[in-house]
Amino acid sequence: MEGCLALDFRSRYGAHTAVTHIARLLQALILSSVRSNLETEELRLDTYNSIIYGNFLQPVVHSVWALTRRPRPSNASKTNEGDSDWILSGILLTVTMFECALRWTAIHRRNASRLEGLNLYQELRKTDQSLPDVREIFVLRNAIAHGHVWNVPTARHGINRFIPAFVLGRHDKMWKELVDTNTNTAISGLHVVPSLMTRSDFRQVVALVRDAFERLVGADFLLSRAILNAAIWPDGSGNRITLGDLPAKFGGEDEVA
Repeated sequence: MEGCLALDFRSRYGAHTAVTHIARLLQALILSSVRSNLETEELRLDTYNSIIYGNFLQPVVHSVWALTRRPRPSNASKTNEGDSDWILSGILLTVTMFECALRWTAIHRRNASRLEGLNLYQELRKTDQSLPDVREIFVLRNAIAHGHVWNVPTARHGINRFIPAFVLGRHDKMWKELVDTNTNTAISGLHVVPSLMTRSDFRQVVALVRDAFERLVGADFLLSRAILNAAIWPDGSGNRITLGDLPAKFGGEDEVA
């Protein structure tokens, strides 16, 4: 049959054109066969979601390393521009990583819900009391990302306490619930003035996200890779570190080792 088909094509189209038509016919037969197999076996092509929370771990780790390679006290009066660069970036990246992870939860574990981000997490907390309260880290994130402004007096005449005056920013419901002194959160005492945020604030943000990830994984709201992913500790050793081990890299509560 193939010989007859080739001869028929040659007589009608010429040798070169005949080969082209035969190739197209064979391609059509193959595609038809593949399509039939896919329909019969009910196979489908896989897709992936463009959820990127895992991509934030390495820059978060780098921020911690860059911040803690020089020991300094962790208090507002000792925070300098070099510290603030890594503290503010690190807090922002850490909270962004957490919010991106909640997008995965929304799609794969709560796709019928219209809630997202922190609102979705708060809904999950109603059914799982082991999930930690992370609202304060979003207060810090908002203060940094939305550019809240305070007038911060410098320490003079032996006065060591800063009493910043709030100038510009949005006082939303969460702010009113969680900020009691205009400068610190009510539950954990985190600094909300970006220029006064300390290494300790950054460490507590990382620890809260770590705890939340661990509970979300335990409740099957996240995949285990959220806590098993490891990033390179940038000291040249090639060692890797997970989010679970990262808070310890800050050292003690008041002194960074």
